[in-house]
Amino acid sequence: MLTFEPITADQTYAIRHMVLWPNEPIEYCMLAEDHAAFHFGGYVDQKLVSVASLFPDGPDKVRLRKFAIVPEMQKQGLGSKMLQEMQAFLSMSDFSTMWCDARLDAADFYLKNGFTTYRDIFHKNGVAYVKAEYKVPAQSDLS
Repeated sequence: MLTFEPITADQTYAIRHMVLWPNEPIEYCMLAEDHAAFHFGGYVDQKLVSVASLFPDGPDKVRLRKFAIVPEMQKQGLGSKMLQEMQAFLSMSDFSTMWCDARLDAADFYLKNGFTTYRDIFHKNGVAYVKAEYKVPAQSDLS
């Protein structure tokens, strides 16, 4: 059974480390801003298998960072469901935009999930990225 719930920053670190930066010390996956973020966990049969964090970025934006799914659960739709949970969170909040630096190899995933991606490729720590942005649909867009 698949469930989602808010979690703490501490609960994100093991999966962040394993999936995103396994060759770095775990401290590399910890952010000074973690205390101010909204953290989400995805559970399968009560086991934490995915994490993502939304960091406030101005009055109406949040930045999606450290989105990770354990390898054995990837490519099964869990990431899309997790994004839908965060999009629902946005629609019930004062935030209207979610953005991220998307790894280039994940750009199509974000496009399929309602994001706009931008063509300018940039690199961080040897990894290629593009900007991706999701805007909460206006109420008039939903009818």
